[in-house]
Amino acid sequence: MDTGKHTPVRISSLTRALNIFFDAWSFLILREQFRGVRRFGALQASLGIPRQTLLRRLETLTNQCVIYKRPIRERRLLFEYRLTPMGLDLHSYAFTIWQWQVRWNREGTVLAKDFIHLRCGQPLKLATLCEACSQPLTIDSVAVEPGPGAGFEAPPSQRLGRRRWMYEGGGASAAASARSLLVTCDRWSNLVLDSVFSGVKNFEAIQDRIGIAPNTLHVRLKTLVDLNILNRYPAGSETRMIHYEATEQGRDMFPCLLELSGWADRWFAGWGGPPEIRTHRPCGNILNTRVVCAHCREEIRPGEVKPATSETVSALAFGSGEALGV
Repeated sequence: MDTGKHTPVRISSLTRALNIFFDAWSFLILREQFRGVRRFGALQASLGIPRQTLLRRLETLTNQCVIYKRPIRERRLLFEYRLTPMGLDLHSYAFTIWQWQVRWNREGTVLAKDFIHLRCGQPLKLATLCEACSQPLTIDSVAVEPGPGAGFEAPPSQRLGRRRWMYEGGGASAAASARSLLVTCDRWSNLVLDSVFSGVKNFEAIQDRIGIAPNTLHVRLKTLVDLNILNRYPAGSETRMIHYEATEQGRDMFPCLLELSGWADRWFAGWGGPPEIRTHRPCGNILNTRVVCAHCREEIRPGEVKPATSETVSALAFGSGEALGV
């Protein structure tokens, strides 16, 4: 079976991040960490995740310094998992995922359906802004060019692809959650979307850009079209080539990918610098983002939001200092 092209692909901050958060389990572990769920048994019980899968995901997150193991003693030596500063820095990314899920698949959100911003007391609604000019960001307002860390590397492992979804067979609510997670928390789906946002529209060009196996790409494109994330259309009357473009739902994923790319720029660029430089076209400044409350325009920070209803009280004050031990 053809497993895809093995020619080098461009270095991408988004790819670096998605090699860590490559499936829904990784994101759900991050969610539980923000909720203050720290021990292995509690994580397994909360998520219903197979033991070996949890071990592998925790190992990846620990090796990448997103979380760390802290020894504690209760009759015997135990360990708990806590977010590092790098992990805490994913707070705004987690909430951009929440905003997309609430807007487009409310029944499938894996966080509380509604939050209150404690600083202003208003129902939480987010805006992703340019730090320099405080204007909202859109796909068309952001320019991307090669950065000092640009180059090529081996394509990602095909084995980090889709696993059997943990919500399959669990009723309507579980199916809605599975749909949300397939769009927001799947490595290949995110990389396909990023390619389309960048103007790469046909099958072969997307495959070359991200190093994905053709059978995997076929499944992802079909799924994203079926979920109304992408549209497909003929490239022209003289050709059988098909192009893909993002729907409104798909375009609304842009802040999520932008936040995750910015996180990887901050933590993985190293001495060489980031592989890409993003510029905000309207103001001309190199782009740094701020995820703010749309009501008061204050940046969303850990401990400053809480679930809006008693039925979600178990979610705690999402990312609170008490829950995080900071």
